[in-house]
Amino acid sequence: MEDYRKILTFNKFIHYNLEYGIPLPDKWADFVYSSHLLEHLNKKKGETLIKEIFRILKPGGLVRIIVPDLEFVVGLYNKGEKQRMLEDFFFIEQRGSSFARHKYMYDFELLKELLEKAGFQDVTRFEFQKGRVPDIELLDNQPDVSLYVEAAKI
Repeated sequence: MEDYRKILTFNKFIHYNLEYGIPLPDKWADFVYSSHLLEHLNKKKGETLIKEIFRILKPGGLVRIIVPDLEFVVGLYNKGEKQRMLEDFFFIEQRGSSFARHKYMYDFELLKELLEKAGFQDVTRFEFQKGRVPDIELLDNQPDVSLYVEAAKI
C-alpha cells in the first residue's frame, strides 16, 4: 500500500465528482483504469459510470476495472470468516466516511454483463499486474482480494 501512496503523492491527478459524468470529450482516451471505485457506487450510478467510460474511449480503447471479488468474499463466508467478510467488505465503519462503504459488489459474470450492456466487447479476466493496459505494474494493488477485468471498445 505504501508504494501506491507514493504514486499518488508524486503524480498529478485531477479530482472530480464522477456523478456528473467524466469531464472529457467523446472518443478522447486510449485507456481508462479504475481501481476499487465501482463498488462504492450503487448499481445505477455504476452503470452510468461504465457508459461514460465507453463514451470517452476511442475505438480500440481499453478499460481496466478492479473491484473486490464477490466470489472471494463469499468464499470467506463459506470458510467461516464471517466477521472479516462483514467488516472488510460491507461495513467499513472505521474509515469514517459513508463513501468508504461498499454499495454494490461484483463477480466476473456480473461485471462482464455490466460492461457488455454498455457496448464493450472482449471482456477478459486477468491476474494481478497482467493485462493489456499500460502501467498496471505500477497501479494494480490488493492482489489477494481483487477481480481484474479488461474490456475493449471496438
